[in-house]
Amino acid sequence: MKKPLLLFLLCSACTTVVTNVNNTTNLSEFNVKQLSNYKVGETCAISVLSVGPFGNSSIIETAKTADIGKIIFVDTKTINNFVYKKHCLVVYGI
Repeated sequence: MKKPLLLFLLCSACTTVVTNVNNTTNLSEFNVKQLSNYKVGETCAISVLSVGPFGNSSIIETAKTADIGKIIFVDTKTINNFVYKKHCLVVYGI
């Protein structure tokens, strides 16, 4: 029983989750209904067994894919488990 628990604890230390809790937006000054009027670009980077990332999820490349000239809002989506990590960047702009 101790060996599987030790293995689980050792392997769980290899995964990390990165969030932007310091970069917050005052949503009282932002009209969320306007998001449907903006162009949206999304790019993702994938890691398998902590090897990678494969793909490009930079703000500049994401804006280029959607032909965005002025960036208004940036958001992230992350799926993270032991084997697979997918980090997507979503850029809204005009």
